Amino acid sequence: MPDCSALLIDFDGVLVTNATSRLPQDLAALGLTPFFHGVANSSALGTAKPDAAIFHAALALAGVAAHEALFVDDSSRNVAAAGALGIHARRFEGPATLRALLHEHGVTGVPRWR
Repeated sequence: MPDCSALLIDFDGVLVTNATSRLPQDLAALGLTPFFHGVANSSALGTAKPDAAIFHAALALAGVAAHEALFVDDSSRNVAAAGALGIHARRFEGPATLRALLHEHGVTGVPRWR
């Protein structure tokens, strides 16, 4: 996706993932490490989405309250779990929908993806 780095530079986000312990190396290899304010990784935290503990960890990393956060995921189960905590939560439905959602929540400078 062209211009993704422009989105990541403007977005102060925390990655919430059920990834393996190799995630730090994978992010570094892709050049993505500098783009995240923090990472809530299930393998490091010992808890996974949709458990509330991983969302609480992400909120702490971001330094925001639940009502100030936006969570986007491709799993309806994870979206429901985040929403139950008061987090603005939406299911990922594609780049166009994500772009509109980010604008709705005040993220500016979102590039147009092809």
